[in-house]
Amino acid sequence: MTASRLIGRDHPHTVLRAELDRTVHSHGGLVLVAGEAGIGKTSLVIEAAREAGAQGALVLNAATWDREGAPDYWPWVQVIRGLRRAATPDEWRAVESVAGRGLAYVLGEADDTPDSADAAGDATFRVQDAVTSALVMVSQHRPLVVVLDDLHWADPASVRLLEFVARHTWFERLLLIGTYRDVEVDTAEHRLRETFPPLLTKATTLTLTGLDVEQVREVIARTVGEMPSEDTAAAVHRRTGGNPFFVEQAVRLWHGGGSTEAITPGIRETLDARLAHLPSEVVDLLSTAAILGREFDREALAAAAGTGTTELDGLLGRAVSARLVTTVDPGCYAFVHDLVREALHARMDRVEARRRHAAVVRGMRRAKVYPGTFGPGDLAHHAYLAVPEIAPEDAREYLLAAAPDACGRLAPEELTGHYDRALELVPDDDPALYARIALELGSAQHCAGLLTRARATFDEVVRVARELDDPRPLARAALGRHGLGLAEPDTDGRREIDLLDEALARLAAHDLAQDDPLIVRTLAAAGRTRAHAAPGDRRASELSARAVELARTCGDDEAVGFSLLARHDTIWKPGTAPERGALAEEMITVGLHDHDIELEMHGTLLRMVALLEQGDPRALDAHTSFVTLAERAQLPRFRFLARSRTGAIATMQGRFDEAREAIDSAFALGEHLEEADRFRLWQEQRWALSLMEGDFDAADRVIEKYHGDGSDYALIPEVITAAQRGDAQSVRHRLPGIIALRDEYPGMFTPVVLRAQAQVAAGTGDAELCEQARASLAGYRDLWAVVAGGGTSYGPYSFWLAQLDAAEMRWDEAIDGFTAARDAADALDARPWSLDARLHLARALLGRSAPGDAATASELLAGVASAASEIGMRDTAERARSIAPAPAESNGTAAASGTPGAAEDPAATWATGAERTRDEFRHDGRVWNLTFAGRTVHLPDAKGLRDLHTLLSRPGTEIPAVELVNPDGGDTMRAERSLGADPVLDERAKAEYQRRLSGLGEEIDRALDRHDDARAAALDQEREALLDELRTASGLSGRARKLGDGAERARKTVTARIRDSLRRLDEHHPELAEHLRATVSTGVTCRYQPTRAMSWSL
Repeated sequence: MTASRLIGRDHPHTVLRAELDRTVHSHGGLVLVAGEAGIGKTSLVIEAAREAGAQGALVLNAATWDREGAPDYWPWVQVIRGLRRAATPDEWRAVESVAGRGLAYVLGEADDTPDSADAAGDATFRVQDAVTSALVMVSQHRPLVVVLDDLHWADPASVRLLEFVARHTWFERLLLIGTYRDVEVDTAEHRLRETFPPLLTKATTLTLTGLDVEQVREVIARTVGEMPSEDTAAAVHRRTGGNPFFVEQAVRLWHGGGSTEAITPGIRETLDARLAHLPSEVVDLLSTAAILGREFDREALAAAAGTGTTELDGLLGRAVSARLVTTVDPGCYAFVHDLVREALHARMDRVEARRRHAAVVRGMRRAKVYPGTFGPGDLAHHAYLAVPEIAPEDAREYLLAAAPDACGRLAPEELTGHYDRALELVPDDDPALYARIALELGSAQHCAGLLTRARATFDEVVRVARELDDPRPLARAALGRHGLGLAEPDTDGRREIDLLDEALARLAAHDLAQDDPLIVRTLAAAGRTRAHAAPGDRRASELSARAVELARTCGDDEAVGFSLLARHDTIWKPGTAPERGALAEEMITVGLHDHDIELEMHGTLLRMVALLEQGDPRALDAHTSFVTLAERAQLPRFRFLARSRTGAIATMQGRFDEAREAIDSAFALGEHLEEADRFRLWQEQRWALSLMEGDFDAADRVIEKYHGDGSDYALIPEVITAAQRGDAQSVRHRLPGIIALRDEYPGMFTPVVLRAQAQVAAGTGDAELCEQARASLAGYRDLWAVVAGGGTSYGPYSFWLAQLDAAEMRWDEAIDGFTAARDAADALDARPWSLDARLHLARALLGRSAPGDAATASELLAGVASAASEIGMRDTAERARSIAPAPAESNGTAAASGTPGAAEDPAATWATGAERTRDEFRHDGRVWNLTFAGRTVHLPDAKGLRDLHTLLSRPGTEIPAVELVNPDGGDTMRAERSLGADPVLDERAKAEYQRRLSGLGEEIDRALDRHDDARAAALDQEREALLDELRTASGLSGRARKLGDGAERARKTVTARIRDSLRRLDEHHPELAEHLRATVSTGVTCRYQPTRAMSWSL
C-alpha cells in the first residue's frame, strides 16, 4: 500500500496497514471506516484489500443494498458465495463440516426450510454460528479479510451478525472491515441507530473528513494531469468541502471547459451534466435500474423495462462506456457509485417512481420465473412502493405472500416488515382483516425477539377484538401474550390472568363448543398463568384439569399438547412426580404424532425431572436423551436448557469443572437469546456448585448478585449458606420469612425452601423448629429435592430428615436416614451427596457410641476425607479430617455432631476429660475451641479461623495466600488459582487482553526498530502465549475459563478473612486477638512469628 495512491489519508492508511500486518502474523479484529458519501471510504478499503491479497490473504468483498426490499443477511450471502468460489473443494467440504446446515439457510439453498415464524426465529443463532464457524475454519489456514461496504444500508440482522463474528473471532487471523455513513446512522429515525452502538464498542473506528486545500490541489493534478493554481484549488475546496469524489467530478467538468461554479448546487448538477450527454433511452433504462438497486440483474432489468435483450445490451454498453455502470458478474451490473443512482432517483417525482416500481411488478409477473436473485420479497417491496399504481389490496397480497419466503430464509426481521406494511394497506373499514394480519405480525415479532413490540401488537389486537365483539382474535391475542412470558411477573401476572378470563367468558358467550380447540388452549393458559404468577390461586388446577379433559375429546393435537403442559405446571410441587411423569410421557407421544418437536422436547425434559425427583436412575438416561434431541433439533432455546441441565447433573455427580463449563456456557447462550430466566438460573446453579465445593467466598459473591437484583429470593441462599458454614443461630430469626416464601413462589421452588427450613432447624437444635421442619418434609422421605425444571438438585429428602434426627440425638433414626440417603445418592452416582451422607452417618454413629460404631465411623471418615479431596469438596474433606474418634469406647465418651452449627451437647467433646495445660486453637467438628491466657471461648466456624489455624501450625513459615485459600488443591490447583477466580471470561477481560496484545505489537515494533531481536522474540513469545490462552479459554459457544491475577486476589481474600476473625475475637477473647495481631502478618505470603515459644493444642 503506497501513500501516493491515497491522497490525504496517511493516518488511516497507516492504521489499516498495521491491522492487516497483525492479522497476517497474529490475530485480527474489526475496523470501521466512517464518513459521508464520496469521502473516500471505499477507496481506502480497496487499497487495503489489494495489500491484503499481496500478502497472501483471502479477501472477500460484499456490498449492501439501500432499498428495504433487500433480503436479510444480503452482504453475508455475498461473502459466503465468494468464499465458496475461492475455496478449494477440500476447503469447502471442511467449511460445510464445521458450519453445518446454517450456511444453506443463508444462501437460500436449504431443502427443509422452516414452516413457522417461531422456527425461523429459533434459527437465528444457527445462522450466526454457521457463518462464524466458516470464517474461522478458513482463517486457520490462511489470513482472511472480509470487506463489507456501505453498512448504513444493511439490515439489522446483518449488523448483529457482524457484531457476533467480531466478538468471537478477534483472536483469529480474520480482519473485518466495514464502511458506513456515520452522519446517517446517527439520525434518530435510522433503523440501525440502536443496532450500531454494540458494534462500535468492538471496533477500531476511522472517521474520514474532507481534504485540505493542498490535498485537493494534488487530487486535481492527478485527475487532469496538471497542477492547478492555488486560487483554483481553493475555489474547488470551497465548493466541495474537500470531498474527493466531488472534487474529481467537478474537476472533470471544469477541465472539459466548464466552470467550477457548476457544482454550486451540489454534486447532483455534476451527475446531471454527465447524464445529459447520454441518449434519453440510456437514461430511462438507468432510471429503471436505479429502482432495482445498486446492483441489478440483466434479466430483471429487461423484464422491468420491457426491453429485448439485444437492445438492452446495447444501452448498457453505452452506460458502461460512460463509466456510470460496471459489470460485476456475467449478467449482473452495478452503478460505479451510489451517488449516480441517487442522482437518478432525485430526477424522479413520486408519480414517476411509483410508475417504475409498478413496471417492475408487472414485468416480473409476465416473466413468471424470478430472474437472478429476484424473489417474492423484492416483488412485495416494489408492489408496496407502487401503490396506488398497484391496487392496495394487490400489494397487500404480495406482502402476505412474501412472508413465508422470509420465514423459510430465516429472516424474521424481513418477515415483520412484510406484515407491518401489509397492515398499512388494510382499509379502515375492515378491522377484522387488521386483527388477522396483526396476529401474524405479533407472532413474527415474537420469533424475531422483538418482545416489547409483540406485546404492543397483541394489545392492539385485543383493543380491535373488543370493538368487534369477536372473541376469537381476542383469545388468540391473549394466547400470544401468554407465549411471550411475563416481563414483570408482579404486575403482568394479574393482567394476563384477567385477559385470559375475559377471553374465556367472551368465547362462552358466543356459544362456541366447549371442546373448541381455541377454548381448550385458553383454559389451559389461564390455569398455567395462575400456577406461575398466582401460586395461591386454587383455580389453576381446576382450569388445567378441565382443559385436559376437553382436549382429549376435541381431537386437536396442539390443544392436547398445550393442555398437558399446563396441567403439568399447575400440579408441580414435591410429591407429584408420578403424575407429572405420566403427563410428560403423554406429551412425548402427542409430540411424535403431531411432528411437534418442541412438545416432544418439553415432555422429554419434564420426564427426566419427574424421574430425578423419584430418585430413579432412569433419569440419567432421560437426560442423555434430552441433550441428544436438543442437539439434533438445533433449536437454540432447547440447547440452552440442555446445557444448563447438563451443568445441574454434573454438579450433582461431583464433576465440578464440567458443571462450571456447562453452566457458564448455558448463560452465554441465554444472553444471546435473551432467555428470561437465564440470570436467576445461573445464579442458583453457581451458588449451589459453590456450596458443593465448600467455596463459601464464591457463594457469597453470588449472593451479592442476588441482592443486586432486589429479589426477596436472596433470603434463601443467604440463610442456607450461613447454616452450611455452621452459623445457623445467626439466621434462625429469618426462618419465618423463608417459610412464607413457600406460598409466594410456584410449587416447583418449594424444595429449596424445605431444605432451608430443615437445615436451619437442625443447625440450631431447637426442638420446636425441628418438629415443624420434620412435619414439612415427612411425606417426601423417599424423594429428591429438585428445583423447577431440574435446574438444581438439593439431595434426597431423607438426608435432611436425618439431619433433624441427629440434631435431637435420635441416633438410630439418624443412622437409618443417612444410610438411606447414601444409598439413594449412590443409585444416581451422586458422589457429593453420598459423601455428605457418609460424613453425617459417621457423626451419628459416634453420637450413638454402640459397640463397633467408632470403628465403622473411623473407616467412613477416612474414605470421605480421601474421596472428597479427590473431587474438590474442600469443606467436606476438612470436616471429615477434623473428627477423630476417641480411641477407647469403654468410658462411654464419644463425639457427636449433627449438622454444622448444631447446638452444643455434653457428649460432643472429643477430649478425654484431662484438664488442658496448653493454649488451644482447635476445631472439634462443630465449633472452634480457643484457649489463651487461661481463658476459653467457643466460636462458630469461619475461614479466617482456619487460616489462623494453619499459620499457628507452622510458626515462622512463609505460607502463600493461595495455599490458604485452597489448602487441599495441591500444586495443580494452586497454579490454577494463580490464574484468578473470575467465573467467566467477560468482555472487560477480553478488552484487557486486546489492549495488552496491541501494546505487545507496538513494543515488538520498537524492539525491531532498535535491532533488539532478543527483546522482540521474547515479546513475541508472550503474545503467542496470550493468544493460546485465549483460544483455550474462549469459544463460539461462549465457554470460558478462569483468567486473572489469582495471587493478588488470594492476598485480599485471606487478609479480609483474618481481619474479620480478629474483629470477632475482639468481642469474645480480646487477649487472643491482641496476641495474634502482634504475631501474624498477611500479604501474598503470610506468617505467624511469635516472640516466644508457644505450645498450641491444634
